[in-house]
Parts: sequence; C-alpha cells; structure tokens
Amino acid sequence: MRKMFFLQPGNYRFQARYSALEGVSDAEICWDLQCISAPGNVGKWFVSTPVRRGNFAQVQDFNIDKTCPNQLLILQAAGGSNQLGAEFTLRSVDITSR
Repeated sequence: MRKMFFLQPGNYRFQARYSALEGVSDAEICWDLQCISAPGNVGKWFVSTPVRRGNFAQVQDFNIDKTCPNQLLILQAAGGSNQLGAEFTLRSVDITSR
C-alpha cells in the first residue's frame, strides 16, 4: 500500500495500531516514509515490527523539513514461513503534529 502526503515542515508522530489472533515469528509489518524528489526518493525513516498475538502498535517520531514538501508512505507485510502465513487487522493509522 502506498499513500502520498503533503505535510508541512515540522515534527510529527506516526502511530499504527493492529490486532492479530495468532503470532507468527517471522512475519512482519514494515512502514517506510520517503521524501519524493526529482533526482529520486530519499528515505526519512523505516520501522518494522513482528506480527504478535493480541493488540499491538508501532510509533515513530519524525521531522519534515522544507526540502521535503511531498512524502510517500509505504506499507509492506511479510506473511512468514508457516503454511497459512500471518493474519492481522490494521486498526488505525495516525500522523499527528507534535
């Protein structure tokens, strides 16, 4: 999944909340925020977490400066190596000013 943003310069907090009925040891959820520019995208941050049983969250604080007027948020999920893979629900995604 990819989502484009136009955040103003400043400090922000990213938070994603999940739930899963089962944990899968080698399954993970990854988020990548990049600045979009003509010469090529530049990574601002990357965070990953394993898929765990129950409710869990990811939090990442970050800064956007004036050289990054357009941002791209990318979600990637790896299902793990067991036969059925991982199953989780993405409950919410928030980006808030700090």
